[in-house]
Amino acid sequence: MQNIYDAHPADAGEADLILLGAWCHGLFILLQHPDKPWVAFAKRLPDLSGKKVALFTTYKLATGSMFKKMRKHLKLGENQSLEIFKSKNGSLSEEDRKRLLEWIKS
Repeated sequence: MQNIYDAHPADAGEADLILLGAWCHGLFILLQHPDKPWVAFAKRLPDLSGKKVALFTTYKLATGSMFKKMRKHLKLGENQSLEIFKSKNGSLSEEDRKRLLEWIKS
């Protein structure tokens, strides 16, 4: 696990699992988007087609289009599925913890 300021985007090409998280910016319930440093990092990532990728965000009221906008900045296969995790307080629910463990194991 690394923050985007210490991580090297090219290393993602060698990873088996990729979990990318970003703060949800916007107007509480409208115009959600990842912050500019995350977008810049995501654009430097290699092609992630065929990789196991999950996205995570923290938010106040709603995630809105956050995950759609995060996905837009990634180089993924057209029909590539993503796991999605979100939290209002920075912690995963028990259900999401179980889902995350299943995703890691699969």
